Amino acid sequence: MTAIQTFFLQGSVSTLLSSQSSVTSCRKVSVKFTVSCCSATSPLAVVNGNVEKRPSDRTEVRIGLPSKGRMAADSLDLLKDCQLSVRQVNPRQYVAEIPQIPNLEVWFQRPKDIVRKLVAGDLDLGIVGLDTVCEYGQGDEDLIIVHDALEYGDCRLSLAIPKYGIFENVNSMKELAEMSQWTPERPLRVATGFTYMGPKFMKENGLKHVTFSTADGALEAAPAMGIADAIVDLVSSGTTLRENNLKEIEGGVIVQSQAVLVAGRKSLMQRKGALDITHEMLERLEAHLRAVTANMRGSSAEEVAERILSQTSLSGLQTFLWLNNSSGGTGFYTYTVHYPAIDLITISRDQWLGQEWGPTISPVFCKHDGRVTANYFAIVICVPKKALYKSVQQLRADFSDDGSLGESGSEDSHLSGEEDVFVSSDNEDSFDAKSDDVSGNGASGSGRDDTGHGKDDDAESDDSRTVVEESDSSEDEVDPRNTVGDVPLKWYKEEEHIGYDLAGKKIKKKERQDKLDSFLASVDDSKNWRKIYDEYNDEEVELTKEEVKVIKRLLKGKAPHADFDPYAPYVDWFSWDDSKHPLSSAPEPKRRFIPSKWESKKVVQYVRAIRKGLIKFDEKPKEEPSAYLLWGDDSSAIDRQGLAYIPAPKPKLPGHEESYNPSLEYIPTQEEINSYQLMFEEDRPKFIPKRFTSLRNVPAYEKAVNENFGRCLDLYLCPRARKKRINIDPESLKPKLPSRKDLRPYPTSCYLEYKGHKGPVVSISTESTGQWIASGSSDGTVRIWEVETGRCVRIWELGESVSHVSWNPLPERPILAACMGEDVYLLNTGLGNAEEQKSLEELLHVETPSTPDDSDNDKIAVNWVQDDKNGGIRLKHFKTQRIPFKLHGLPVSTAFHPSRSAFFISTKKNIRVYDLLKQKLIKKLETGVREVSSIAVHPGGDNLIVGSKDGKLCWFDMDLSSQPYRVLNCHPKDINRVAFHRSYPLFASSSDDCTAYVFHGMVYSDLNQNPLIVPLEILRGHASENGRGVMDCKFHPRQPWLFTAGADSVIKLYCH
Repeated sequence: MTAIQTFFLQGSVSTLLSSQSSVTSCRKVSVKFTVSCCSATSPLAVVNGNVEKRPSDRTEVRIGLPSKGRMAADSLDLLKDCQLSVRQVNPRQYVAEIPQIPNLEVWFQRPKDIVRKLVAGDLDLGIVGLDTVCEYGQGDEDLIIVHDALEYGDCRLSLAIPKYGIFENVNSMKELAEMSQWTPERPLRVATGFTYMGPKFMKENGLKHVTFSTADGALEAAPAMGIADAIVDLVSSGTTLRENNLKEIEGGVIVQSQAVLVAGRKSLMQRKGALDITHEMLERLEAHLRAVTANMRGSSAEEVAERILSQTSLSGLQTFLWLNNSSGGTGFYTYTVHYPAIDLITISRDQWLGQEWGPTISPVFCKHDGRVTANYFAIVICVPKKALYKSVQQLRADFSDDGSLGESGSEDSHLSGEEDVFVSSDNEDSFDAKSDDVSGNGASGSGRDDTGHGKDDDAESDDSRTVVEESDSSEDEVDPRNTVGDVPLKWYKEEEHIGYDLAGKKIKKKERQDKLDSFLASVDDSKNWRKIYDEYNDEEVELTKEEVKVIKRLLKGKAPHADFDPYAPYVDWFSWDDSKHPLSSAPEPKRRFIPSKWESKKVVQYVRAIRKGLIKFDEKPKEEPSAYLLWGDDSSAIDRQGLAYIPAPKPKLPGHEESYNPSLEYIPTQEEINSYQLMFEEDRPKFIPKRFTSLRNVPAYEKAVNENFGRCLDLYLCPRARKKRINIDPESLKPKLPSRKDLRPYPTSCYLEYKGHKGPVVSISTESTGQWIASGSSDGTVRIWEVETGRCVRIWELGESVSHVSWNPLPERPILAACMGEDVYLLNTGLGNAEEQKSLEELLHVETPSTPDDSDNDKIAVNWVQDDKNGGIRLKHFKTQRIPFKLHGLPVSTAFHPSRSAFFISTKKNIRVYDLLKQKLIKKLETGVREVSSIAVHPGGDNLIVGSKDGKLCWFDMDLSSQPYRVLNCHPKDINRVAFHRSYPLFASSSDDCTAYVFHGMVYSDLNQNPLIVPLEILRGHASENGRGVMDCKFHPRQPWLFTAGADSVIKLYCH
């Protein structure tokens, strides 16, 4: 405890600093305190600095708390334990208030900003770490550490060096300073974030040739990377240093740090109310962190006790025993008896005067003028935690008048030159379980009322004080081997020993048998079942026959000893012959008929203690695996007790039609009864409803015997079996899919629209470079658009509805193919350079003769022939062979394999895969859908997706099966087109429901891992026209973009 804390706790600060005329008057108070810093004792209350900023004219007092991290949470917990609740309206706000202390604002700042604002005068108080004060205070005189031990945030700022290399034999700062390696050309390199304390520490320890590099974060990797030779960083347990082959050396601790309460000197002297708030916070901190021991004057212990007990808030819980040395001789001791927190009761002052309960009062001997006298008495008072601060205030207020406590400057108030109030290390947290109703007031804590309630509690307290006689068992005379005490043995579960013997040596655990050995021992030894394991002494104990008999009797609910007769005849020792009057004629008290309020209070105390964890129930022991047959199976496991009884199913309960007076709607007509005769006997209803006026008119059921006999046959001939049902959480059946954030990029929103067509856009195609997109519409036009700008650069009027368009996959030949009816048009887009256009003209050159000349031996693959019939161009191919595609239906869609000579042909029901080189069928895929509408092949070639007109999307794994790997029921209407992306793991489907679904489809190179399919996005935006929606969809060849063509004559581009 620092002198400034004692200075505040004496209540003298307000008196000595009341004169605020000048700073000089405040310097009359000599306040000195030191902390361990930089491996030396140096004052921290006065730090050199030149900041001379006066506090502003604001009236409120501000305290700064850390805004983030462990220090922030621990600071709020400390204030909460001190009965100071920080009220914050919005968690994102940086300002709050403490209702218990008016005119006090709480500001959440970074720790280093708290120190800087304390120096600047923006804050008056602050709670930060001592290392932060030393580093960012940098010698400012305006910083005062008011409380230097808040007992959390413990760490140390230390110098760490590697364990290897030139530092292997260096174990102290002296050895590090004497190393000859450090020269101006090769200095010691230190990585640290403490640029003020690090150089200061090195200079104090004689290290001259040192260079510092500023770094934040994990500094432990700097020596291994060669960036630095040593580090200066905060160390808590040292585990991180050891794991990175670093070590601390002797004398290398710069400062031992923990949370401290810091104040600005000028703010305390000039801010109105700052001293009072600081004084109250110190009182609360000391009341929480330590127990307060007060030394008081008095002629006798009785006088001091009377003065204490005359105050309600100072009388305490009064559950302690006071023994006074009245004879003045030796052999008597003053001691305190502590009860468990849940059993604490409050005794009134009148009860204390008649009983030996109250505070512990002991004489304190002092030496004055060579004589030893006992003019003071030490008093230990236990009060509830919430009333501790109030009790301390009452103590100072009541005993400050006579000069015995709380006055500064009084010679009689000090004991041997020390202050009246001392701080010990005893913590009073054990009384947290006491309820708020417990206090020193006799009216509320007497345990009685005017009606006489609470007598049962007195009887229980009397019973609790009875002395339990020692047991006469011979087992108690044997000293236990394990003298570890009554501690949980789970503490030693992972240790090699079980406790300690009388000599203090470890008791090694015995090697216990495994399950197999225990099973074999139970088979060989017939008395093995009597052995039990004593976990406390780590040994097996064999029960005797008498002990087994006692256990059996207890399990049956009998008395332990057989010679005890619980039903012995009662001997009435009272003589009733001469009795003329009753023993008691008093009426029954009222408390016999109403619930006891003291029992309810006791229940409340138990509930609060359970919530706070003071009463802990025994944890369920972990079940060890039982022995079983290693080579057995489920069929060999037969219940020794026989088959389990399975109750018969209950017969069906009768309905309204079987009532003796049913409604008319249940009674059949005569025609219906006649129709029953025409049915087969097994189809006829077994019962025909009839109406009766009363229940007694109901005749006997003629088929009752037959039905009961049939039921008995069913129960006898149909054996019942118990069906095992597995309780499975439905959430566990869902596949664990990755987050959509981790699967980006993929198209999510509409970026651009291409408008110009007057009819539905049936087909679109993207150019191989991704710069152009072509579209064909039912209005008979083909258009080419620029992707990035949406500008239409080419338009061809073909006159009929275009069913499909496609670009040449070679970028150097920008040719566009368009399908219209039974014709295919090759269009020169004119989008290449001059050389490309020249090659295209030669490629698409038309010969003048109307028929091809086959007389020459040199045959070309394609020949152009002029056709006068329709004025168009007809392409003919020299057929040297015919591949036999045997189809059992009309082809719907086709596709080539991207890398092999395979060809996919889909009909309405099936998909056939042919090998073009071997000219044979490779595989037949069964879709199982109503009608196939479109197919698309994965760029890897081993997977295929199929869209159908019933809204199902099928994923086929060619290496897995001919059946679909996954069937996705995503669209409520027909799917018009499916498409894969060339480079990204994406595929999409478009439907007449005006939506396009985007999926993540990852195909792994590992054949043992199935493809991963994750739904990503539903793209909307198209309007429905004549029941049609999105007609086509295509991915951009290089970007994760998706083009959709709709029946609303609009083409949309969706980007990520």
